[in-house]
This record gives sequence, structure tokens and C-alpha cells, in this order.
Amino acid sequence: AARLMSPNKEDAVVLHVVRIILQGLVCFQHAVFLVDWANAEGHDGISQSSPLLWGAAQCLGRVNSTFACLSAHLVARSVSRALAGEANGSGRSDSALGFVIGAFSTLCSTLVWCARRWLTQAFELALWSYYYLSISQEIPWRPFPEFVSVWYGDRVKQCSRWPKRGLPMWVLSSLMIYEPANYAFGWHRSNLSLCHNMQIFETLFALSCLVAVLTGVRHCCGSRLFMPLAVLLVAISVMHMPIPDPFTDSESLGDWRWDILPQTLPRLIPCSLITMLLSLSDGFWIPESRMMRRALWCIAISLIMLTFVLDFLVWGQGTFSANWRLQGSYQSACIAFGDLLREWLKAPGLRRLIVLGFEMPHTLGLALVMLLGSSRASKGEIPSWLLTLSRLSLGINLSNIFVLHYITGRMNDYPIEFSPFHLGLYTLVAWSCASVLAMLSHCLTAPYASLVASVCKWMTTCMRPAAGREHSSNGKQ
Repeated sequence: AARLMSPNKEDAVVLHVVRIILQGLVCFQHAVFLVDWANAEGHDGISQSSPLLWGAAQCLGRVNSTFACLSAHLVARSVSRALAGEANGSGRSDSALGFVIGAFSTLCSTLVWCARRWLTQAFELALWSYYYLSISQEIPWRPFPEFVSVWYGDRVKQCSRWPKRGLPMWVLSSLMIYEPANYAFGWHRSNLSLCHNMQIFETLFALSCLVAVLTGVRHCCGSRLFMPLAVLLVAISVMHMPIPDPFTDSESLGDWRWDILPQTLPRLIPCSLITMLLSLSDGFWIPESRMMRRALWCIAISLIMLTFVLDFLVWGQGTFSANWRLQGSYQSACIAFGDLLREWLKAPGLRRLIVLGFEMPHTLGLALVMLLGSSRASKGEIPSWLLTLSRLSLGINLSNIFVLHYITGRMNDYPIEFSPFHLGLYTLVAWSCASVLAMLSHCLTAPYASLVASVCKWMTTCMRPAAGREHSSNGKQ
């Protein structure tokens, strides 16, 4: 708990506030989709009775890419500072041997950072996976909510089933390697993990490791290798990202609009790396004058709002445009935008550019927010409670869905009448209970993660002395 509350001199208030806002949006989205509302069962339950609210909740799928960009910014800054401090402490040699030793040291530091991050997250994810696969099966759920048969029936069976060859889904998900391992070996039919909501955390962890490695490449080899490598990874991701195709059979393949906001690695790598490139610029071009900073804040907020307007128009196709409650100019704008979008998506070559274009306003606006928030003019003293809630994001985002499931599928005897008040109340209760559960799970798992991390750190320090002595002797010569 003390580590959660301890401030860091590089922390920015804005970034922690953004994290907490994202937690609230995640709880709001889950409350819209997962609460058993009366006469509105299922994922699309309130799409007809409250289409605008349902559409807003659908647009909040952007929180995944927002967390990816925020993670890329924080990881790039953290790893860059750590490697810079290590280089200043050890010194450098201009010889070829000094370069090799420095590259090896950078590689070790990056791997240690990734291992510590994996340990911090894997222990907590494993705890909730144990609840999902074992403890939740002992709860006498009500049979009526749709999620009971899906989440705690079919999904649990697929997650715990041993395939004919390879490892079960829960093992790969706990190791946070399901997507790349399944892509390489094809052990399971599902491209993404079905173990509760593990997939997004696995994807964010993989993005963090990728950003850490690229930051190490930049530190060791400079921008001449770093920039082409980053551009190459973005190009490969664009080639392999899922693309929307509204002309396919939607009944068999699902809603084509989900391909605009998926949580796969190819979909999130471009926005993460673009954010990383902007973050490593250190914001030297950010002006100090208050008026210019306000103008940049307005631009950033406008870009983010533009993203949500585009998402709202996309999700309006086929749902909002046919709803009798939304007569007027909005229906006309929605239908016109749908016709234009379909014309663009007819060309296969444009589909990838359009999907990437949907990310650019959001990525640039968010990068501006983070750079402005990380500048010296925006830093100040951060309350300990704000730091704690911000650093518990993993547990809060993971556990709020179980809170809503338990309230809806176990505590409530009947479906709840939908109203904005009930929705806000469920959102607040889910966030509050998830905060308590996140603190408890952190206190249960953090000591074990710290112990293993300390052992790994001791082992790496035992491997470095020989290289360090040779490097220092070359420096003296």
C-alpha cells in the first residue's frame, strides 16, 4: 500500500486523472451492457429504448486504444529515464567492445523491466482467473441473465478444456501469450482469449513490452535504427489489422463495425507507436505561454471529440437511423454518412487507410493531452488517494465486471427497470466495489511478485559484474 501512495517526481496529475476517468467509463460501459435491465435482455437490450445512450456506450470501446496510448506514453518515459540513469552511472566507451557491452546491458535492463511488469500483472490476473474458473462455478447463479450461460458456462468450458495438442487457454492467458502462441501454433479456434476479459490485458502487456524494446533500441542505436524499425512495425500492423466489410453476411460473421474497434495487437500497435514517437520528443515544442497552451488544449479536446462523433455516426448505421425516436436531422446525417462510408469501403485498398484514419484524431489528441499534462507547467503535488486509485487501474478494470455479474446474476431476484439514475448508481457501485477488490487483490499478490522480482534482480546483478569490470577497465585505458 505504501508503494501505491508514494509519489514519483515525474508523475503528472493530468495522467492520473485520465486513468481514473477511463476507469469510470469502463464501469459505465459494462453497466449498460451487463446489467439485466427489464424488457431489455442481452448485449443490444437498450438499443431500441435508449438508442443514444446505447450508442455512446458502444463508442466507449475506444477506452482500449486509449489505455494502449496511455501505456505507451508512460512506458516510453519510464524505460527511457531508467536507461539514461544507468548510462550516466556506468559511463560509456566509444570502442566496439564498449558498444557491445552497452547493448547487452540495455538488453538486460529492458528484459528485467518487462519481467517485473509481467510479474506485477500476472499474479493478479492469475488470482482472478482462479475465481473465474473455480470459485464462480460454486455460486448459485440465476439462470435467466444471458451472461450466466455464456460467461460461466460455455466460456469456462472452452477456457479450461485441454486441446489435443498444446496448452489450455487459461494457461496461455495467464502467461499473457495466448494471441501470439495461438497465431503461431493454432491450438484453439478462437483468435482471442475467452477467459473472462483477459485478452485486453494480454494485449496491453504485449504493447508495453514492444514499446520498452523499441525504447531500448533508440537508447542503444539512436534514431537511425529506431525510426525505420517503428515505421516497419506500423506498416506490418496495418497490413494485418482486421478491416470492416459491411458487404459480408453479418449474421454469420458478426457486426462489421466491431472490426473498427477490436483489441488485437495489429489494431493497437499503430496508435501506440505513434504515441510513443510523440512522447519521446519530450514535448520540447510545447510553449510555456498560457494562451498557447490553452489553444493546444482546445485542439486536443476537439480531436478527441471528433473521434467520438465519427464513432457515433458509425454505430448509428442500421440502429439509430431506423429508430422512430430519433426523427430529424440526426437521422439524415447518419444515413448520409453511412452511404459515404459504404462507398469508401467498396475499395479494398481504402479500407485499411480508413480504419487507420479513424485512429489518427484520437491518437493525436490524446498525445497532445499527455504531452501537455507531462510538461513542467502542469506538474504539481498529487494527493495520495489519487495516486492509489490511478495505480489500481488493472484491478479495477478487471474486477468491476465480476461485481456487476454478481449483483445482477446472484443478488437481484428480478431485472431492474432501466433509468439514467439506476445506470449511474450501478456505475458508482461497480467502481467503488472494484476499487476495494483491487486493493485487496493487490495486497494479496504484490508481496509474491516483489519477492520473485527481487530474486530475478539479484540473479541479473550476479551476471553483470564481469562485463562491468571489463567495461570500466576499457574506459580507463
